[in-house]
Amino acid sequence: MLIDNHGTIFCAIYRHNYPLSAPNIPSYVIAFRGTIWKHFKTMLGDMKANIRCFFNDLHNDSSFELAMVWVVEKVRLAGARNVWLAGHSLGAAMALLAGKKMAEMGCPLETYLFNPPFCSFPMGVAGSLTKAALSLVVDGRQHHDHFNALSNWYPYIFVNPADPICSEYITYFEQRDTMKEIGFGFELLEMLATQYSLRSQLSCLLGMNFGSEVPRQHLLPSAYLIKNIGQVPDSKAGLFKLPRRAYKAHKLQQWMDPYLSSQCFHHKFMYPTLQLG
Repeated sequence: MLIDNHGTIFCAIYRHNYPLSAPNIPSYVIAFRGTIWKHFKTMLGDMKANIRCFFNDLHNDSSFELAMVWVVEKVRLAGARNVWLAGHSLGAAMALLAGKKMAEMGCPLETYLFNPPFCSFPMGVAGSLTKAALSLVVDGRQHHDHFNALSNWYPYIFVNPADPICSEYITYFEQRDTMKEIGFGFELLEMLATQYSLRSQLSCLLGMNFGSEVPRQHLLPSAYLIKNIGQVPDSKAGLFKLPRRAYKAHKLQQWMDPYLSSQCFHHKFMYPTLQLG
């Protein structure tokens, strides 16, 4: 168990103590919990981490730094194929960031992300065109190299369309297909835009720093996207119907339902033949 500065367990490391009977069984599973809304100190610490996540500063969180030490150590002991990462909500953000860092080091880990937060504003076709245009102005070599290092890593991302915290991942990946169908070079522009965050680009242009020097956490080249296509149960109606629906759509328990109706989509990033200057 890993404990944060507030004395709360934020991560558990599970070890398989029996001889491995199949090649796809990991020796270690490192699991990160989501936000806890009980106990003031724990809630306060989690909210600080959530704010760091929103401002692309989670890599500086003391809990994440501690977790990375253990992730690296377990990979050193067992090898990358024998270490899995998992997390829900805030924990999914930590698992995603840890998986990214390990992939950049040449050690891609099997990673399962349940309702990971998508910390960006909803963007449509116009937003993609704007980001593609700004990428020609802002020096994007760092982001280009970052995407290249992650292109062969495929985390499993579990999302619910009714969950406003994670549902933008659906748009993020499916818009690539939309732009491809439009044709006329739009696919090329989308492949360029998907590597950038509009907030980071504007921060660079304005000379401001909102985590713009670090690639945005939600930017991913490839992934398996698992979408819950079933109905979110909600027996209450009225003013609080939508908040209750969103709350239930974000809960981890939905993925444990044996009757879950879901679809899996494989999204692979293919680099366009475009040089960034």
